Amino acid sequence: MKMRSAAALAASVAAVLVVWTSWSGSGQATSSSERVEVIRTATFAPSWTAEARGDVSDSPILVSVTVDSPSSLAQMDVIATATLDYKTSRGDQGAVRVEMVEGANKRGPALRPGPYRVVSPSSKIRTSTALQWGNRAVAAAGESYTFLLTVEAVDRNGDGTAFVNGKKVTLTIEMRPVGP
Repeated sequence: MKMRSAAALAASVAAVLVVWTSWSGSGQATSSSERVEVIRTATFAPSWTAEARGDVSDSPILVSVTVDSPSSLAQMDVIATATLDYKTSRGDQGAVRVEMVEGANKRGPALRPGPYRVVSPSSKIRTSTALQWGNRAVAAAGESYTFLLTVEAVDRNGDGTAFVNGKKVTLTIEMRPVGP
């Protein structure tokens, strides 16, 4: 039996859990077994870097995950949770965002609150964080959405350069019935 390396395993899509049952028209479950939820987690483990030099910025897409929404729901709530290990250059920041793209080229519903600013305690020390975005009452009905996690380096100290780099990123997408 051939064993996969830990890095190869971590870089692959970690899990897909789909529970399909009916949901009442009122949006309230009539029993605990009536639930529709899609959860998908993707992990990117190799080292990554986002750089800014003058007016040029490299914002790599670290994770791209396509998820089909539940066909039995007209609308859903969407939650995206990212965890990442990173460090920033001294006095600079990173901007982390998740975009939701609908179909081939259409921009999808905006995930709130938008980009998060992240700063490490030192340019020599990696830190970790968990960030969350969401949107309520998004069109479902089997629509396919692609979620893109990007990191941008932001020059805040005025030296004309900035970097953010890290070793691991995990993105979890949750689609569930519209809540109260």
